[in-house]
Order: sequence, then C-alpha cells, then structure tokens
Amino acid sequence: MTPPTTIDLLGRLDAVVFEAVPATLQLTFAAGAGLTRLGFAAEDWVTDPQFLVKRLHPDERESVLALLQAVALDGKPRNLEHRMVSADGGERWFRTEAHALAGEDAAATRLMALMIDVTEVRRTAEALRDAEARLRQVVNNAPLVLFALDRHGTFTLAEGSGLKGLGLTSSQTVGRSVFDGYRDEPGILASVRRALGGESFTAYDQVLRLGSSWETRWTPIFDSAGRPAGATAVALNVTEAKRAADASRMSMSLLRATLEATTDGILVVDSGGRIVDYNRRFVDLWHIPPDVLASRDDTRFLQHVIEQLRDPDGFLAKVRALYADPDAPSHDVIEFRDGRIYERDSKPQRVDDKSVGRVWSFRDVTAERRATRRATFLAAASKVLAGPLGDATPLDVVARLSVPFLADWCTILLVEDDGTVSSAAAFHSDSACTPLVRRLFPDMRLTDRGIARVLTTGEPVVYNGITDEQLAGTIEMDIVSPTVRGQLDILRQLNLRGYMAVPLRARGKTIGAIAFSRSDAHRRFDDEDVTLATDLAQRAALSIENQRLYRSSQEAVELREEFLSVASHELRTPVTSLQLAVQSLLAIGDDADAGLLRQALESAERQTRRLGRLVDSLLDVSRIQAGRLELARDPIDLVAVARDVASLLVADARRAGCTIDITADEEPLVGLWDRARLEQVVTNLFSNAIKYGAGAPITVNLRRDGNQARLEVRDLGIGIAPAERERIFERFERAVSAKHYGGLGLGLYIVRRIVDAHGGRITVDSSPGTGSVFVVELPLTER
Repeated sequence: MTPPTTIDLLGRLDAVVFEAVPATLQLTFAAGAGLTRLGFAAEDWVTDPQFLVKRLHPDERESVLALLQAVALDGKPRNLEHRMVSADGGERWFRTEAHALAGEDAAATRLMALMIDVTEVRRTAEALRDAEARLRQVVNNAPLVLFALDRHGTFTLAEGSGLKGLGLTSSQTVGRSVFDGYRDEPGILASVRRALGGESFTAYDQVLRLGSSWETRWTPIFDSAGRPAGATAVALNVTEAKRAADASRMSMSLLRATLEATTDGILVVDSGGRIVDYNRRFVDLWHIPPDVLASRDDTRFLQHVIEQLRDPDGFLAKVRALYADPDAPSHDVIEFRDGRIYERDSKPQRVDDKSVGRVWSFRDVTAERRATRRATFLAAASKVLAGPLGDATPLDVVARLSVPFLADWCTILLVEDDGTVSSAAAFHSDSACTPLVRRLFPDMRLTDRGIARVLTTGEPVVYNGITDEQLAGTIEMDIVSPTVRGQLDILRQLNLRGYMAVPLRARGKTIGAIAFSRSDAHRRFDDEDVTLATDLAQRAALSIENQRLYRSSQEAVELREEFLSVASHELRTPVTSLQLAVQSLLAIGDDADAGLLRQALESAERQTRRLGRLVDSLLDVSRIQAGRLELARDPIDLVAVARDVASLLVADARRAGCTIDITADEEPLVGLWDRARLEQVVTNLFSNAIKYGAGAPITVNLRRDGNQARLEVRDLGIGIAPAERERIFERFERAVSAKHYGGLGLGLYIVRRIVDAHGGRITVDSSPGTGSVFVVELPLTER
C-alpha cells in the first residue's frame, strides 16, 4: 500500500495547519480537517490576503497578530488561545502554536502555525467548574438538619443550614428536650418515640406551625448492652421539593393540554421505534385506525401511512436513516397522493445526554404551500405571456405550463367567428398521448355537458371521481355523451379521473375554454384549483387581446408609412412642374424689369429646391423604415462629388457669409458607391455647415486612410453639446431649437443610414461654441 503523502496526513489532522508571509500575514497554505469547523475551504484561506485578520475575533485580534509578529521577529515559538469567527457568524476557540522557519540570513521566511479547536474542551471545563460550584453550594446550603438525642429525648447535637427553616440555631437547640420543643407536633413526637425505642425508619413529617415538610431518616443508638441509648437523625427540608412535585404535576397537565391544543401532530417513539406518546392532531392528520394506535407498533403505523404518499420509498428511506443515526435532526416535506403537503420535523429525545427516542412533528402546510406555488406559477405564466413567444401562441404556453402543475393534460378550444369550435392547443405529460388529446372535441349540441356547457354559460365546471363504469359508457357522464363516437375510447386510453374546464373571456364574451384533466383519482379538483385556472385563463385571454392589439398597431404603422410614401409622391409632382416653369422663366432675356424678375424667380427656385429636398427626405425615411434603401453602385470619385456639390452650394454659402475650402489628395478616392446617395451625404453635411457655421469658413479635407476614404467637414459654428452627439443622428432629432433653425431633423438620420448601407461610418467631434467636425469613412475599391 502506498504511504500517505504529507498533504494527506495534514488533511486527516483534526486541526488547521497554515503558513503565512511574516510581513503581511497573508496565508500561503492551509490544510487540515479542522478547516470545516469554520465553514471555509482551504482555497478560501489563501485567496483572500486579509482572511486571517478578518476571521480573528475582534477581542483577540490584536493579541494574536502581536504574537505572530513577535514569533516572526525573534523566531521563538509561542502559543495562545483565542477565538475565530466562522462562516455562519459563530465563534470557536482555538489553541494556536506559531513557529518561525528561518532562511539562510536567519530572517523569518515562513510563519507556520498549528490551530487546534479547543471549543468543546473549554465548554466542558466551564461546565465542570459550574457543576463543582453548584455541588459546593448544595453542600453548604442544603436544607438539612443533623441531630442526636439521648435516651431522654434531649438534643445532644444539632447542625445544618436547615435549622434556619425551623427558626432555630444550634446553640438554642442543644440541651433542650424534643418533647418540650415539639409538644404541639404529635406526628414528630411519635417518630421520636419509635427511634428511641430502637427502630430504624424514614418518616415524612410536617411541622404544622411552620407549614414545612421534612423527610427524616431515624437511626437508633444502642449502648454496650444493646439497649436503646438515644437516636440520630438526618432531616431534609422537602417543602420546596413537595411544592415542585405539585408544580410538576400541574406542568404535566398543562403540557398535555398544550400538546393537544397545538396544530402540529406530535408522535414520540423510543429508540426501538415503539410508540410512546402522541396527540389527537397526529391521529387526525394521518387518519390512524384505533387498532394501529393500540398496538403502539411503529412498523404498523408506517405500513398504514405509506399508502397515502406520493413517494413511499423516499419516506421509508428517510425514517430508516434517522433511526440509524439517533442523534440526527431532520426537516423535510411530505407530499400526499391526494394533494396534501406536510412539513415533517424530527429531533432526538435525550436523557442524561443519551438518545432514548425520537420526537416527530407534522404540520399541515397544504394551503400555504399551494398558495405559494400558485402565486409562483401565475407569476411565471404572466412573465412568459408578457414576453416574446416566438412561434408559440399564448395558448400553447398555457397548455405547457399547466402540465403537470395543474393537470396531467390540457386542451384549449376556441370559438371561431362562424361559431365552430377549433383546437387551439393541447399538451399531455406523455408526449405520445398529445395527439389523442387533440382529438377531444365537444358536441356543441349538448350544451349541458363539459366544454360545451362552459362555452354556453361562461361558467367553470368540475368533475371528480370519474369511474371505469362511466368511461365504459354503462353510466351516463356529464363530460361527454356516450353517443359521441370515439370520445369515450380516447378518455379510457387517457384514464380520465378528474376534469375541470374554465372559460376564456375577452372583450366581454366567451371566446373559448381551457380543460384540465387528471389521471390520478387521489388528486381532486377543488375551489382553489378553479380560482387558479380562472386567473390563468384571464391572463391568457389578455395575452391574446394584447397580440391582437399589437398586430393592429403594426398594421396602423404600416398604413401610416404607406400614407407618407403616397403623400410624398403626390407632392413631388407639382414641385417638379413648378421647377420646370421657373427654369423656363429664367431663360428669358433681360429687359428693364428683368433683374427684379430674375431675383424673384431665383428665390422661387430656391424654395422649390428646398421643398424638393424635404419631400426626398420623407421618401428616404419611408424607404429606410421599410428596408428598401437600394443602392446603384458604380466606381465613384469622392473628391469629384465633393467639388461638384460645393459648386452647387456656392450661392448659398455666399449668402451665409461662408466659403467652402476643399483640400484633397492628388489621387482620386474611388469606391463602389451610389453617386446620388453620396451626393445626398455631402450636400447634407455641407448644408448643415453653412446653416450652423454662418459667417465663418468651412474646411473640407479628403484623404486616403488605409483602405478607407476619409471626408472631414469642419465648421466654426455653434457646436454640439456632448450629450447630443448621438441623438442628432436619430429621426426628427436636433440639437438646436427649431424656432431658430429650420428643417425636419431628418438630414443626419438619412446620412447615417446611407453611410451604413455603404459599409462605412460617420462620427462627429464637437463642443458648444467651437464648431463641429463631421467625419465620414467609406471603403475604397481595391486597386
């Protein structure tokens, strides 16, 4: 056999061994079975640099750290008892012995310590000291009287603290006759005469005038001739003990009444499993027959109860495990086949620190657990129904959520506009049975049965205890009619034993129904099930209504976009005609009034161009929203586009007091781009620079940056606040007031979408009062 390694040996040691860096006290190693006493793994000790400092008890932290530092400084081993704080906040005592391991320069390079858990030792020592003190107190303060009488009944000895209970002292008693002192206590005098007559016995007397009770052991004294010469006695004041016994009997009576009044079922068994005691609530919870109770046999009890449980094997395994470990406590939950839920607790019964049996308590938490589970179930259903459902419908989700929580299978039917009923969803805990569930349809002619009744009345229905005879058709059943061909065959295959159906209501009318079915006869539908199913149906109906409203809103949005598109096209036609007419007028030669006419026509022409751009912007927004922004790509020179656009905007720039200065590389910047869209981008950027940078020059720089064409448009205008830089690229957004600057807020939105469509990007660097730099990067054509 391979000998254990050092690490293995340390791991088995019922202590903690650790190594620390002397300068920082950071632990570099920790091992030992004692690690678990503090609730931390070895890696917890070494991964936290401050672990040792944090876990030392605040009252001893400074002394322990000082000790470790002293060991590190002089290399002398030291030990100290101190407390550590465990993971759960508790305290444990350790005796720590620290050693410094020196390197070649005699300086401490490692600090080693052994920590031995002395918590129980200290507790035991404290308990022993307490016990010793109590014993000494009993000896010194016990209500005893030790006395001796001569043959005449005169006290020759009287000692003990019990004298105080008689209102006497030793000096007052010795030398006096017992017959004089207790002449009014005939019971005591009778005992004295028996003892002086040579009889040994124990008497239970009461000093009537003091109201105290005494237990006295009388022993006669004989002379050398064997004749009675006196007596000795040890008298114990049992007044309080008698009162305690009376109180104990009262307490036991109160305990019994409390035991019977509690809502928990209590069962007490001895170490052999034999029933010692129980209360009436226990009998009621488990429906224990009288003969099982009379037998006091735990085995018979177990045999009776496991027939009621969903997991009898697990129940028995738990019981056997606890009987095998008499000191182990336990808490678990028991579920019954009929839906009841009990919490079960078990603790050992101990006498003189020895386990003599076990106390079981059972609490019915059915209502509480079911309420919690149902609230959780409804919350989960609401969350799922409120979120994206993918390809599933709300009713698919409801059917799946209901199984097996509420039923073994679920089917949902909807009433169509023409009055027919269709299957909207079906689900069975056994997927192979789901097709059978889908074939279950009501006969709408029988409006007093099943789902047909729910659809007709809008009220839920519940059926429990369905029998084989009903499924065989020999006894009429309210769910379906025997005349409905094939329905009973399906229900027999599905082993129907319970049935519940609730309506689906939306917009004030019943639009369908949900049916929940069970195959286990022990699980019965009750009023709480009906309430839960109704709540679930309401949420499902709301989800259906929300989906309908969402579809309506989507359709409304599509109609709005279509309207904008049509309206824009309709506006474009008269604008084009107006432009042609104005251009014709401009072609007429000058005369006396030609200058004024030309000025007016130029203004009209500018406005028509502006109107045309607005209409184009609306059209572009519509295309972008519909995903129809198409590009006609050709090899295009960005520099040429920029110069062409600048030449078209010379007049606009002059009126704004601006100049457009273009700096470009000598070589063209060519990419596969849509020229018209590229002109839109450049025109928008130049127009914005003219609008917001009026009165100052506009600088345009075009250059190659790797495989990207880079267009920079810089103005010295009002600038943009940092918080607005991203927002200006959204629809109808602007960074300035529309009162002072016109436009629809669509230009930069369209620019970004065009740039994105070309595989590029646009950014802006700006701050208020310093102008703006818009940068467009577009991919170049590979050479």
